Amino acid sequence: AARAQELERREAELAAREQALLRMEADLARRAQEQPPAPEERLAQIEERLKALQEAEKAFARTQAELAARSEELERRERELRQRERELAIGGGGSAGGLAGLSRAELEELDERIRRLEQRTREAGAGTFGEALRALERRGLRGAQGAGG
Repeated sequence: AARAQELERREAELAAREQALLRMEADLARRAQEQPPAPEERLAQIEERLKALQEAEKAFARTQAELAARSEELERRERELRQRERELAIGGGGSAGGLAGLSRAELEELDERIRRLEQRTREAGAGTFGEALRALERRGLRGAQGAGG
Protein backbone atom coordinates (compact mmCIF):
# COMPACT_ATOMS: atom_id res chain seq x y z
CA ALA A 1 0.00 0.00 0.00
CA ALA A 2 2.82 2.39 0.87
CA ARG A 3 4.59 1.56 -2.36
CA ALA A 4 1.41 2.26 -4.35
CA GLN A 5 1.06 5.65 -2.65
CA GLU A 6 4.68 6.49 -3.41
CA LEU A 7 4.17 5.56 -7.08
CA GLU A 8 1.02 7.69 -7.28
CA ARG A 9 2.83 10.66 -5.69
CA ARG A 10 5.70 10.35 -8.15
CA GLU A 11 3.29 10.04 -11.06
CA ALA A 12 1.49 13.25 -9.96
CA GLU A 13 4.85 15.07 -9.69
CA LEU A 14 5.81 13.90 -13.19
CA ALA A 15 2.45 15.05 -14.59
CA ALA A 16 2.88 18.47 -12.99
CA ARG A 17 6.42 18.79 -14.37
CA GLU A 18 5.19 17.69 -17.81
CA GLN A 19 2.46 20.38 -17.76
CA ALA A 20 5.00 23.05 -16.78
CA LEU A 21 7.29 21.92 -19.60
CA LEU A 22 4.45 22.06 -22.12
CA ARG A 23 3.58 25.62 -21.00
CA MET A 24 7.23 26.68 -21.38
CA GLU A 25 7.41 25.15 -24.87
CA ALA A 26 4.21 26.93 -25.93
CA ASP A 27 5.55 30.24 -24.59
CA LEU A 28 8.84 29.81 -26.45
CA ALA A 29 7.02 28.91 -29.67
CA ARG A 30 4.78 31.99 -29.36
CA ARG A 31 7.81 34.22 -28.81
CA ALA A 32 9.60 32.71 -31.81
CA GLN A 33 6.63 33.43 -34.05
CA GLU A 34 6.38 37.07 -32.99
CA GLN A 35 8.00 39.39 -35.44
CA PRO A 36 10.51 41.80 -34.00
CA PRO A 37 9.51 45.41 -34.58
CA ALA A 38 10.64 46.98 -37.81
CA PRO A 39 13.80 49.08 -37.47
CA GLU A 40 11.78 52.26 -38.07
CA GLU A 41 9.34 51.35 -35.29
CA ARG A 42 12.18 50.49 -32.92
CA LEU A 43 13.92 53.77 -33.74
CA ALA A 44 10.68 55.68 -33.03
CA GLN A 45 10.33 53.89 -29.68
CA ILE A 46 13.93 54.70 -28.77
CA GLU A 47 13.52 58.36 -29.76
CA GLU A 48 10.30 58.62 -27.74
CA ARG A 49 12.03 57.12 -24.71
CA LEU A 50 15.00 59.47 -25.20
CA LYS A 51 12.68 62.47 -25.30
CA ALA A 52 10.99 61.35 -22.07
CA LEU A 53 14.38 60.90 -20.39
CA GLN A 54 15.54 64.35 -21.53
CA GLU A 55 12.39 65.93 -20.09
CA ALA A 56 12.95 64.09 -16.82
CA GLU A 57 16.56 65.30 -16.78
CA LYS A 58 15.38 68.92 -17.26
CA ALA A 59 12.87 68.52 -14.43
CA PHE A 60 15.62 67.10 -12.23
CA ALA A 61 17.90 70.03 -13.06
CA ARG A 62 15.09 72.50 -12.23
CA THR A 63 14.50 70.73 -8.93
CA GLN A 64 18.21 70.90 -8.10
CA ALA A 65 18.27 74.61 -8.95
CA GLU A 66 15.20 75.24 -6.79
CA LEU A 67 16.75 73.35 -3.87
CA ALA A 68 19.98 75.29 -4.25
CA ALA A 69 18.06 78.57 -4.26
CA ARG A 70 16.11 77.56 -1.16
CA SER A 71 19.31 76.50 0.56
CA GLU A 72 20.94 79.84 -0.23
CA GLU A 73 17.86 81.68 1.05
CA LEU A 74 17.94 79.69 4.30
CA GLU A 75 21.65 80.40 4.73
CA ARG A 76 21.01 84.12 4.17
CA ARG A 77 18.21 84.13 6.74
CA GLU A 78 20.40 82.25 9.23
CA ARG A 79 23.16 84.84 8.77
CA GLU A 80 20.68 87.66 9.32
CA LEU A 81 19.32 85.97 12.43
CA ARG A 82 22.80 85.42 13.86
CA GLN A 83 23.61 89.07 13.15
CA ARG A 84 20.47 90.23 14.96
CA GLU A 85 21.27 87.92 17.88
CA ARG A 86 24.77 89.40 18.09
CA GLU A 87 23.34 92.92 17.99
CA LEU A 88 20.96 92.08 20.82
CA ALA A 89 23.71 90.43 22.83
CA ILE A 90 25.81 93.61 22.75
CA GLY A 91 22.81 95.85 23.47
CA GLY A 92 22.41 97.28 20.00
CA GLY A 93 19.87 97.21 17.22
CA GLY A 94 16.14 97.87 17.17
CA SER A 95 13.53 96.96 19.73
CA ALA A 96 13.61 93.43 21.00
CA GLY A 97 10.76 93.28 23.44
CA GLY A 98 12.06 96.40 25.21
CA LEU A 99 15.35 94.79 26.33
CA ALA A 100 17.62 96.19 23.61
CA GLY A 101 17.67 99.69 25.14
CA LEU A 102 18.69 98.47 28.62
CA SER A 103 22.21 98.93 29.89
CA ARG A 104 24.33 96.04 31.04
CA ALA A 105 23.75 96.97 34.69
CA GLU A 106 19.97 97.01 34.16
CA LEU A 107 20.09 93.61 32.47
CA GLU A 108 22.14 92.20 35.34
CA GLU A 109 19.65 93.65 37.83
CA LEU A 110 16.76 91.97 35.97
CA ASP A 111 18.69 88.71 35.88
CA GLU A 112 19.30 88.90 39.62
CA ARG A 113 15.61 89.58 40.32
CA ILE A 114 14.66 86.56 38.22
CA ARG A 115 17.14 84.38 40.14
CA ARG A 116 15.71 85.55 43.48
CA LEU A 117 12.16 84.80 42.35
CA GLU A 118 13.16 81.34 41.14
CA GLN A 119 14.95 80.63 44.43
CA ARG A 120 11.94 81.75 46.50
CA THR A 121 9.71 79.51 44.45
CA ARG A 122 12.01 76.53 45.01
CA GLU A 123 12.23 77.27 48.75
CA ALA A 124 8.45 77.54 49.05
CA GLY A 125 8.17 74.07 47.52
CA ALA A 126 4.77 74.82 45.99
CA GLY A 127 3.19 71.67 44.60
CA THR A 128 1.52 72.82 41.41
CA PHE A 129 2.16 75.62 38.99
CA GLY A 130 -1.02 77.39 40.09
CA GLU A 131 0.00 77.21 43.75
CA ALA A 132 3.45 78.55 42.93
CA LEU A 133 1.94 81.39 40.91
CA ARG A 134 -0.42 82.36 43.75
CA ALA A 135 2.47 82.25 46.24
CA LEU A 136 4.54 84.53 43.99
CA GLU A 137 1.61 86.92 43.65
CA ARG A 138 1.18 87.08 47.44
CA ARG A 139 4.90 87.63 48.03
CA GLY A 140 4.97 90.21 45.26
CA LEU A 141 2.08 92.13 46.78
CA ARG A 142 3.57 91.97 50.30
CA GLY A 143 7.01 92.95 49.00
CA ALA A 144 5.58 95.94 47.12
CA GLN A 145 3.57 97.06 50.17
CA GLY A 146 6.56 96.72 52.49
CA ALA A 147 8.87 98.60 50.11
CA GLY A 148 6.34 101.32 49.37
CA GLY A 149 4.92 101.79 52.91
